[in-house]
Amino acid sequence: MRSTRRLGIPGSFWLRHRPASARLIMSQAIPASRADHPVVLLTVLGIGALSLLLQSAVSTRQALLFLIGVGLGVSLLYAAFGFSSAWRNFIRERKGTGIRAQLLLFILAVLAFYPILGQVWPSLQVAPALGPVGISVLVGAFLFGIGMELGSGCGSGTLYTVGGGHVNMLVVLTFFIVGSLLGTAHLPWWVSLPNVGKISLIEELGWLPAALLQIGLLAGLYLLVRYLERRRHGNLEPLGSRERIPFFERLIFGPWPLSWGVLGLALFSLLTLLVAGHPWTITFAFGLWGAKLWSALGGDLSSWAYWSSGYPARALERSVLADV
Repeated sequence: MRSTRRLGIPGSFWLRHRPASARLIMSQAIPASRADHPVVLLTVLGIGALSLLLQSAVSTRQALLFLIGVGLGVSLLYAAFGFSSAWRNFIRERKGTGIRAQLLLFILAVLAFYPILGQVWPSLQVAPALGPVGISVLVGAFLFGIGMELGSGCGSGTLYTVGGGHVNMLVVLTFFIVGSLLGTAHLPWWVSLPNVGKISLIEELGWLPAALLQIGLLAGLYLLVRYLERRRHGNLEPLGSRERIPFFERLIFGPWPLSWGVLGLALFSLLTLLVAGHPWTITFAFGLWGAKLWSALGGDLSSWAYWSSGYPARALERSVLADV
């Protein structure tokens, strides 16, 4: 049998119909051939050219972050790693493959991040991403969940499916940007609602007890998902792949098994923390893009508290290519 390469399939679709047999894989794949080689070469050259442009116009750090972002995008796309669709599959059908992959990713992130954020190596200049926990989070979680269901993707899912060539997701991305900009208009009001403040287990317990507690909770959830999935279906869908595809062909052309996606996302998220100085963030960029477009169209943001001070104000003033 000839080896195959999967077309860019939206994360929600691919995870909802993640193959249980080679026949389904073949129905959603195209042969990997020499015709792919020029495409890969042009893509690599384009990525290299853009990174050199960023290095020249902004900084070496920004060029590195761009390459790390490419790694994150490839990991998401090639592994069809979805977040919202994984929860949908589990709630509706008790298929927990995607949830188990997410939990393993979180465990790896805890192992990699907590010692660094706990200042085990003080020379590393990093900071956590913290926000107040309260009514705004409770309401926002439900609103975001509804949006993910309607749009068939979260922030990362929307970006990688658009990058994979799915024009219909441009509609979702457009309204993601519009909604993010509108959200910044009244964000101060939401933040002022009752909350318990910022919570950092690392600060409260120390990095090692916090890591052990977090890993214990995540491991418990993993076992619970395994139990419920096995009770419904009798067996577990593996996170690995049973396809016999040469390593380098799979690495370059895909598809990746979910286990590769977990490792790729963990690695590039760690690199993001080390290079950017903070964890991987996505949705701030949507609001910034919207603010830039609104300003370019003649809109006035001077009266918006969110864009009038601090990091948002600085990000709005400089090039979007300089945003970290």
